Amino acid sequence: MKKEREETRTHIVEDYYCDECGEPSRNVWGHPYVCHICGRHFCDKHIHRQYDPWGGDSVDYYCYSCWDIGEKYRKEIEEIELEYDNKKEQKEKEWHFEAIEVLKKEKKI
Repeated sequence: MKKEREETRTHIVEDYYCDECGEPSRNVWGHPYVCHICGRHFCDKHIHRQYDPWGGDSVDYYCYSCWDIGEKYRKEIEEIELEYDNKKEQKEKEWHFEAIEVLKKEKKI
């Protein structure tokens, strides 16, 4: 047997606001912008976006305070990444060269 009834439900909604100016903090998907370091909430005007340097879809968000503090670290990180990339590229070249030489010696190519 089917009986219809009316039901009222309470739904708790969490709204987030910019810790800088008090404006609503939400991106296009309705989620708040949260600083990756300090965890505070910010609106679109007070958040810095750091896109994935490898071309991916991920985005890290930083408040301008944390972003500014990180300037000297980002420069060092960039230098370390460049050094790593150069060493990695050199090792790959050595590997490829050795593989070709061995295969030539074994008359496989």
